[in-house]
Amino acid sequence: MKRYETIFIYVPDLSPDSQRELILRYKGIVESFRGIVIRIDEWGMRRLAYPIQKKDDGYYVLIDYAGLPETVNELQRNLRIDDMILRYQTVKLSDKISEEQAEQIKQEIEEQARSVEKTAAAEAEKAAEKAAAETATETPVVPAEETAAKSEETEQPSPDGVAAEDVAAEDETKAAPAEDKSASKSEEV
Repeated sequence: MKRYETIFIYVPDLSPDSQRELILRYKGIVESFRGIVIRIDEWGMRRLAYPIQKKDDGYYVLIDYAGLPETVNELQRNLRIDDMILRYQTVKLSDKISEEQAEQIKQEIEEQARSVEKTAAAEAEKAAEKAAAETATETPVVPAEETAAKSEETEQPSPDGVAAEDVAAEDETKAAPAEDKSASKSEEV
């Protein structure tokens, strides 16, 4: 067995379900030809260096696997036929790898991924606790009854600094001349 790495770019306008099916199909091809998928790394949507088939963006996926040359031939044949695939490239990483070594590498990568997830979850939890502690010390908790009583006692000025009563009084004075004009027009007729 040899270790290979294949990266392929597919069209960006696939639904998430279609994306998952596409990736699983190529994983299945590798496994059906006695290959061992070490990891699948989805790089996501990226801008292409130049337009390919009138597309400016593409979704990148990397498959790291161990297999026989027939595995690579079949995978490339399917990538070549598929209209959804914009580009692909396969690179041989090592000439000889045993099944045990491939499985060991796969387990190491999975353990690293788990430890990264645990670390990220712990950091997120610490950040949430810190934010909760900061908000608890900065703003005292006031019962709703006290807040309602204070809002009734104090008048809230508008953002431009004018009290609401002053604005209402101005509106009434502006409305009065308009009424006078309409009354004078009806008298003239």
